Amino acid sequence: MKNSYLPRLKTRTTLLIFFNLAILLLLFFAKCEKRKILGENTGSIRLLLPTTLKDAKEIVLTERDGSQVSSLRIIKEEPAWRLKAKHCSYYIKKDLIESFLFSLTREVDAYFITNNFRLYSSYKLDEDSAFNLRIIGSDGNILQDIYFGSKDVTGQRIYARRGNVASSVISIFDFASPFLCATPSFWVEMQVYKEKLKRNHITYVENGGEEKIFRTLKNED
Repeated sequence: MKNSYLPRLKTRTTLLIFFNLAILLLLFFAKCEKRKILGENTGSIRLLLPTTLKDAKEIVLTERDGSQVSSLRIIKEEPAWRLKAKHCSYYIKKDLIESFLFSLTREVDAYFITNNFRLYSSYKLDEDSAFNLRIIGSDGNILQDIYFGSKDVTGQRIYARRGNVASSVISIFDFASPFLCATPSFWVEMQVYKEKLKRNHITYVENGGEEKIFRTLKNED
């Protein structure tokens, strides 16, 4: 009995060892696959420092879709941000711009992808494809450039890079997509102008090419 039990014990031990090795290999390959998708975790970063935002006077949003390029300017006119058009400036949605700016300044987990600028186009982060957010100071100098590209295969993260020179591609949680629009109607607070029309503070609306020009009484905004 004793001698017949030992071979069975050795067989079970061997099977347990192989089973554990198989589990470890699966975990290893899963980790490698995750690293391939996400990149190397570089910790928490802020795409935009609060101090930089404090010094900002203007935000320029540029959206590219093939050969089509749309751009708009959002300027700080204390105490609020307004959309700057050719003829005047417009009220924009306060909650929308505040949510966007807050998201840009909060810490997010970042994964390093590459610092090879030749691969920018693979992530739609090249100059011809990326959505560009440019922060400009009161002196007209560029304080920060942020580029947003495509989403990763999970659809939960988005590729980004900072700087107007060659910089690292990172992957972050996609908080940005809902805000990446350079169409004026997306940002303008139309409710303000509806109220002005009701109170006869706007005499008429004329079509100024791609933008609407609101003519008001006594040069009121």
